[in-house]
Amino acid sequence: MTKRVEKKYLTEDERKILKLYHAATSVSFFKFNQSENDAKTFVGIWGSPQIINSANDRVLISADTFKNGKSVMVNASINKEGTK
Repeated sequence: MTKRVEKKYLTEDERKILKLYHAATSVSFFKFNQSENDAKTFVGIWGSPQIINSANDRVLISADTFKNGKSVMVNASINKEGTK
């Protein structure tokens, strides 16, 4: 990350998050109780959204990858009623 980006574009919290991301071997991002469209949009930032139906009447939209020694999981939950 260049000093220009650090100074001009990122907040202190965003810089901390990037440092955590680079130091970690696994990171997860979650959003809860989203509409199906919003959930797919959120997960689509990282990868191709996959729909997973769970036993507790929830639907999980997910995109997970593992590359360069790092696991990244992006998930958003919606109610099954929101998929109709």
